[in-house]
Amino acid sequence: IQQQGWLDGFTINYFFRAILSLLQRKKVDVASVDDVKDEIFDMVQAKETNKITLHDLVNCRQGGTVLSLLIDAAAFWRYDNRESLMLEPDDEDLSL
Repeated sequence: IQQQGWLDGFTINYFFRAILSLLQRKKVDVASVDDVKDEIFDMVQAKETNKITLHDLVNCRQGGTVLSLLIDAAAFWRYDNRESLMLEPDDEDLSL
């Protein structure tokens, strides 16, 4: 967004707000933006605090998941409900 070469809290908030808005319109309970941001930083374990570079995304081996959480509401819903989905394999995904 700011052409800075990394993701930071502002960028994560920017993208996730759109996902949050869509899911709230569908009446889906979603964690707060700050909780999601913290989880993303925990997943990536970036070398620099509050900066996630492409190198960090590749090295953490969860870069695809992180990006999906920020751009795809259905992918976020599946990730957020992964534990219950494992218990109920016949349950269909939320139609977004």
